[in-house]
Order: sequence, then structure tokens, then C-alpha cells
Amino acid sequence: MEQNRSDVPEVSGRWDEIFARHTPRLTRLAYQVLGDWHRSEDVVQEAMLRCEEHKPDNPAAWLSTVTVRLAIDEARVLERSKENYVGEWLPDFVAWAAADTNVEEEFDVRDDVDSAITRLVQGLSPVDRAVIVLMDVMGFPSADVAHLLSGTPASVRQRASRARAKLRKLTDQQKPQGDVRAVRGKDVRDLAALLNEGKLEEFVSRLSEGAVLWTDFGGHGRAARRPIFGAERIRRFLIGIFSKYGLPQFSVRSGVGADFLVAESSDMERWVVIEQDWAGRIVGVQVQQNPEKRLVAEPSSCGKF
Repeated sequence: MEQNRSDVPEVSGRWDEIFARHTPRLTRLAYQVLGDWHRSEDVVQEAMLRCEEHKPDNPAAWLSTVTVRLAIDEARVLERSKENYVGEWLPDFVAWAAADTNVEEEFDVRDDVDSAITRLVQGLSPVDRAVIVLMDVMGFPSADVAHLLSGTPASVRQRASRARAKLRKLTDQQKPQGDVRAVRGKDVRDLAALLNEGKLEEFVSRLSEGAVLWTDFGGHGRAARRPIFGAERIRRFLIGIFSKYGLPQFSVRSGVGADFLVAESSDMERWVVIEQDWAGRIVGVQVQQNPEKRLVAEPSSCGKF
């Protein structure tokens, strides 16, 4: 029987719609496992190509499964490349192309990605990262995660419990009161205003005793190659930087998982993520100095979970 030619555009259009609907969600899922935006896009593109080839009955579930498995495989490859990375390795910082800090409301892209969590889970194995992201960030039940990872609900719950214990150990050095999260919105704008007024001591007073500063520079310029622990050491480090290059001009830019402090100095631009605990104390400072890892994405293409 000859195929009705009018059916062809309809089928093609259906898959285009599926890809457009799910690509943003899947990219953000892969990013939380990988911490690398471009690799996440590549993973999702591969999942989409396989989906078009297999044409599953439930594309959403199929794409989630394949994306998670591909992201885990790619994370293992990325782990090996990190061994030769110069200095600290932080996840990519991805800002919205639109400069408006209200972009999330305008484009409806508020999501559950958090830059503090994305950094933390990099200390786990790729499979454990996927479990934590799926269960604790996206809210998947253990039965669904077991299906995605070809395991059993009991084994997934056990793995999640061990991963959470390791995450607690990783955050112990920061001495947080409760969970750690990236600072957003008005709190970031207030910090930018504080620093623009030169009130460094007031900023330092908000650091917890166990606060940590990480700088990812990837060989671009000079930077601390190891984390700086403790409020007083961070204070001395910032005074040294500001004395050498002058007080930066601070602004705020919204993006995936955080609102970034953009610090423009005489030597270069740096993007900063501030982490705080539920008591409002600053427990972590992520500095992205590597220009290759400061990326820009269109908010309308990034969707939400």
C-alpha cells in the first residue's frame, strides 16, 4: 500500500515537537551529572538521534533513560580528563543571554538546578551523582530511578543513602547549618552593592568559620591552585587581590543554577557563585576565572524541569 505523502510532514513535525519540548529538560539533567554544558548538549543530541531511530512509544521516559546512561558514561570519560586539569575544577557557569535578572520569571525557566549542589555532587561517582540528581533534586521515586539505571529500588535506596552520607562529609569542612545552596535574587544584588561600596570587612563578617573559596582558572592568569579554607584566610586572599588589581566592579547576571556575581577587574573578568546555609551564612565561594567555562545560553531554549 502506498504511503500517504501527507503523513510524512505530520510524523516529522511530531518528532520536532518532542525534541523541542524535552531538549532543555534533558540538557539540564545531564549538566547536573557532568558539570560540563557542552558535553551535556552532546549527550542530549546523541539521545535524540537514537530516539528518532528507535521511535519509542513513550519518548519522554525513553529519552530520560538514555540521557542518564549516556551522561554516566561521559562522566567517566570526563573524570579521566580532569586528572590533567590545571588547578581546581568547577562546573561550567552558564548565564542567560538576557541581562535582566528577572529573566527566570519572564521565560518561566526557574528550575531545581543549584550551582552549590552541582559542585558538591562532582565529588561522587558518576552513578551516585545520577541517583542524587534524580531522587533528591528532581524528586523521582526509587522505583523510577531503578528502571533508569537497570537496578532494583532497594539497591537504589542503599546507594542514595551512602551518597548522601558522603555529601554530608564533603560539606563538613564548610561547617554549614543545614543544607548548602547557591545565593539568588535580592541577596546576590545586596552583596554586589555591598562590595561596590568597598565594604569588604562586612562581606567577610558574613563568612562562616569554615567557609571555602575555590578558583577554577584552567591556566588562564594567576590564581590559587588549591581551595582556601577559613574566613580569615579568604579575607587575606581578597585583600591581596584587590590591592594588586583594584576593587572590581560588581554586577549580577542570572543563569543556570545561580545568580552570578560578575567581578570586572583591571586584569580580567571573573564570575562568582556564593553558597550559603539555611542560617544565611556564606559557606562557599566559587570563582570561575576560566573564560572557556563561562558560557551563555538563550533562556527560551533552556526550559525547566
